[in-house]
Amino acid sequence: MLHIVYSKTGLELCLEVLNPTDCVLFVGNGVYQAQELNCSNSYALASDVEERGIEIPTNIRLVSFEDWVDLIVDTSKSATWK
Repeated sequence: MLHIVYSKTGLELCLEVLNPTDCVLFVGNGVYQAQELNCSNSYALASDVEERGIEIPTNIRLVSFEDWVDLIVDTSKSATWK
């Protein structure tokens, strides 16, 4: 499952149902929360990270919009957390 996280509240809600095999994508202001999750399947939208001028931990993979589409296609389900 792909969890798309837009905010701190979104991350808190996501963590309640997150499974070890799930993927998490941080987008928008959600990229600020990327540092709070130690998950091997974590991604952040590169343009949002760049726009905000923040550094992301090395365990978070930066992805493009095209990669985002691939993540959605590659996972069986997705949930958006705002």
